[in-house]
Amino acid sequence: MRDVPVQKFNIFANYIILANQPNKKTGVLDCTFCLFFGTSPKTCASLWKICNFPSKSRPKHLMWALMFLKSYDTENKLSSLAGVSLKTFQKWIWLIIDEIAKVMHKVVSF
Repeated sequence: MRDVPVQKFNIFANYIILANQPNKKTGVLDCTFCLFFGTSPKTCASLWKICNFPSKSRPKHLMWALMFLKSYDTENKLSSLAGVSLKTFQKWIWLIIDEIAKVMHKVVSF
């Protein structure tokens, strides 16, 4: 899978957290990022590298899936936060979650 810089995940976080209106002067702090996605931008970049996501997937799809897993809120509400249709949101979160599950043994320690 292609590498994605950590900063790219911060940009997507700005888009979601700051009500779909990213302000280039206002960045999302790591603690806020973690509250929404359950992990850090650095971990997102690492996860992106080790998973075999579908070729048309984008980093934002990973973030939608992490947001869903972290909050376990309704898909309707989260698709609205992501600024996409429910159908698009559902398609991508479940594809991404399935791929994360396949590599979970590599990244999760008990």
